[in-house]
This record gives sequence, C-alpha cells and structure tokens, in this order.
Amino acid sequence: MKLVKKVESTLSRKFILQHISDYDIYRYEIPELSIGRAMHSPMRKDMSPSFSVFMGQDGKLHHMDMADNRYKGDAFDLVCQKYGIALHQAIEKIAKDFGLQEGLNLYKAITSQYVKPIMDPRRHSVIQVSTKKFTKSDIQYWNQYLLDIEDLKKEDIYSVKELYLNRKRVQIAKDERVYAYYYSDGFKIYMPDKERSERWLSNITTAKVENIQALDTNQRVIITKAKKCRMCLSKLIPGVINVQNETRSCFTESFVEQLKGKDVYVQYDSDAAGKKNSKILTGELGYRHLNVPDTMLEYGVKDFSDWIKHDGNTKRVEEFMKIKGII
Repeated sequence: MKLVKKVESTLSRKFILQHISDYDIYRYEIPELSIGRAMHSPMRKDMSPSFSVFMGQDGKLHHMDMADNRYKGDAFDLVCQKYGIALHQAIEKIAKDFGLQEGLNLYKAITSQYVKPIMDPRRHSVIQVSTKKFTKSDIQYWNQYLLDIEDLKKEDIYSVKELYLNRKRVQIAKDERVYAYYYSDGFKIYMPDKERSERWLSNITTAKVENIQALDTNQRVIITKAKKCRMCLSKLIPGVINVQNETRSCFTESFVEQLKGKDVYVQYDSDAAGKKNSKILTGELGYRHLNVPDTMLEYGVKDFSDWIKHDGNTKRVEEFMKIKGII
C-alpha cells in the first residue's frame, strides 16, 4: 500500500497578515468601506446605517453593529459572521480570495486598486454624542470670545450630555464643559476644562478645510488652525478659513492648488511650535506669516481669539490688523 505523506497546513492568521492587512480584508468584503463612519450592515438587511468599522486604541481595525450585538470583532470575525463559517474556514476563504495558498499573488493586483488610508486611532475612532441645551456656563464660556448661541448654531457646535468613544462611554464630570463640532463625516470634541494635551478627540481628517468657500470671493486669505479663532476673526475680516492643526499635512496638493494666486497669510500660535510650523509653510509655499505680538505671550495670549478674550473686545485686534494692512 502506497503511503501518502500528510502535508501540514501553513494557513493561519499570522500567515494571512504577512501578505495583506486587516484593512484589505474589510475592503474586500465591504467595497464601500469608510473607516469610522456608519454604513449599512453587510450581514443583514439594514434600513438605517448602524454598522461601522473603526480603529481601536490597540491600533487594529474592529467592527460593530449597533443594532445587533452578535456582529462585532475583527476582520477574521467579520468573514466568520458574514458567511456563517468557523475561523479555520474563514482563513481558508481569505487565502483563496487573495490567491495566497496557491502562490498566485492575486493580492497584489487586488490591493493595488485602492489607496489605503493613513490609520490613526484618534482619527478613525467612532465618536457618538447626545446633546443638551446650552447652559449658563456654556454661554459665559463662548461669550468670552464675543460669540453667542447663534454663532454656535451656525457652526454646528453643540453642548455634549453623553460622549462615547468606540462604543465606550467617556466620563464627563459634573459641570464639565464639553462641546461637539459636528461635520458630515464625523466629530471633533472640544473639552476646554481639561489639560491642553487631553482637550481634543477627533475622527476628522487633517485634509478638511473649513469655510473654504471664502476662496471664491476673496483674494486675500487668512488661514488659522482653529475653528474658534476663525469664528472670531470672521467678524472683523472676510476671507478667513481654518485647517485642523498646525502641521504641513493639512495642506494637501489640491488645497495648495486652490490657494495659487491668492495673498495667503498663515495665522498660527505665536509660541515656538506655532512659529516653527508657520515658517515651514511660508518658506516652502511663499505664504505670509501673521500672529499676535510676542509681548502678549506673557498674558497667555497665543492667537487672536485669546487676545479678544483677554481684552473683552476687538479694539486692539482691529488696530493691529490696520497696522499690518489687513483691514
């Protein structure tokens, strides 16, 4: 009798992930995949988008169906749940779909059809909120910057009652002020009562530019790194837009193209970090530098919204802008 040598299978999670990523698996099974956004469940009829794929704090992608708690886990769990198969069968299916077991290298052709997003746990987290009416404390906070409830409504800024990050509730202290900046593709959460390093949560891409329509009617453009500063300056000057932070990554190729031919001022914080980042942009792209006088740093004033708060009015800011030829 002829003996047949048993061949041990080399298929495993580790083997799969040596060739493709968990993003590739999710993308193969969910062609309309958008990390961090609600979508229709691929596992069941879903009249209202309740399913999402998000990056956890462990740096890995996960999924959860808010309407059916059975459907949650990682990319391998997704395949198990979608097709009703065991883990070893899911691994075999993934290997076959991407041509891994046969050594066909199909995965190269599949994954070359799209560009993987840069994965950032803060950017691709699922953020959910419930809101409440603005309290007296909320109104007092925003009034410091000469902004009122109508300004907040116009900018889709809300007072937060409950906050969830990746389905886990974030504790909000009694009387703590927490605000949600709503966008069609996610949220930025602003917590002014916390330490500076803990004030923000966001799943908004750094490529987002706010009030960009101002480019259509203004030759001179002032770019701030904060919505609040843009809101303050817009009461005095037309053509103010804001990016999401002070890094170069906010200036995408398409955004830089839109700014061509414009008289562009970069208004970042007047501290060392802000000046350094402003210098990178002014040096590389030829924009102009604009910040509050260094003498205001000793009062904790780093930008124009701080200056307005410090003075309680806009008089000195207006005078400064006139000296600079802005107004």
